[in-house]
Amino acid sequence: MNAVGDRERTGDGWTIVVPVKSLDRAKSRLGSTLSPDSRRGLVVAMTTDVVTACLHSQQVGRVRIVSSDPEIAALADRLGTEFVAETPPDPGTDVDPLNAALTEALAGLTGRVAVVAADLPELDAQSLTRVLDSAAGHPHSVVVDHRGEGTTMAFWAGGGARVCRFGAGSAERYRIEGGATVLDLDDTARGAASRDVDIPEDVVRLAGRRVGAATARALTGVSAPLRCPDHPRSATMVW
Repeated sequence: MNAVGDRERTGDGWTIVVPVKSLDRAKSRLGSTLSPDSRRGLVVAMTTDVVTACLHSQQVGRVRIVSSDPEIAALADRLGTEFVAETPPDPGTDVDPLNAALTEALAGLTGRVAVVAADLPELDAQSLTRVLDSAAGHPHSVVVDHRGEGTTMAFWAGGGARVCRFGAGSAERYRIEGGATVLDLDDTARGAASRDVDIPEDVVRLAGRRVGAATARALTGVSAPLRCPDHPRSATMVW
């Protein structure tokens, strides 16, 4: 895994790692609602808004984007942040590819570290700062997604191993296996930090909510009416 474009701003701020799936596979469950181009555009837009929120938070000193996609690498360069090229896991192993990629991206980092999902279109710098202020009071903590099953953010403010447990049912694994604290946030910060976009219904629910500028433009460009097929489960942060 190779890192390029490291533009660290401070020595004591949080390091934020933002994983982004390859665009040809990202948010495939939106395919029944959005065209391939619209789906890709929405993923790039949400990533742009999340990374921009991180870069503008006063608590953040460094941001890393992790992906195997060259378009995301180009986006990282435009945003002025670090890009970490994902190394595909050995196909002969049963290691979860997302957690494997994050383990590599977190290796060697010092200080306070967080993983933040790229599909949080309502996240802004102020909300993220409040979340980070809360996370700083716990050695290890998480934000659970709005369905109560997945995890949108994980934080390591103290020493010890940084074990990523993203995937289906990750909220319970973080709590039980990792001893993570579920952050108690105010309504605004909790909504912005927990409302990820996995299924068509999530896109529809963005109507009337305050989203980032890039996401707002992407949604304006969606010409097809949004439909909501039956998607009973969300698997937040599944690679």
